[in-house]
Amino acid sequence: ALRVAAAGNALDLNILGDVDLPAVVRQTQALTWAIDHSERLRADLERAEHILYLVDNAGEIVFDRVLIEALPSARVTVAVKSGPIANDVTLADAQQVGLHRVARVIETGTSYAWPA
Repeated sequence: ALRVAAAGNALDLNILGDVDLPAVVRQTQALTWAIDHSERLRADLERAEHILYLVDNAGEIVFDRVLIEALPSARVTVAVKSGPIANDVTLADAQQVGLHRVARVIETGTSYAWPA
């Protein structure tokens, strides 16, 4: 599920060009982490009372959903932008892919990007 979510983020890197989805999926399956803390993350997630999952770009949320579905659903809240900025996820986007069926979905209360 982490690899699938990573594939979604990789798609955003190709925003200005054509996306070869099968190639992205193949590359993601071969992905190795420079630093692999996935077992530590798993343990932390199992102990967490609440999990806040911040979504980013609308095209990625179908990939994020795979990871979100792997989390304990009763404890997951997904935060989306309250209004569109470029291609950021909004509540309507989240509902369109059914995120509200697998987790609680809230708005951030802003449509502004966070300062760098």
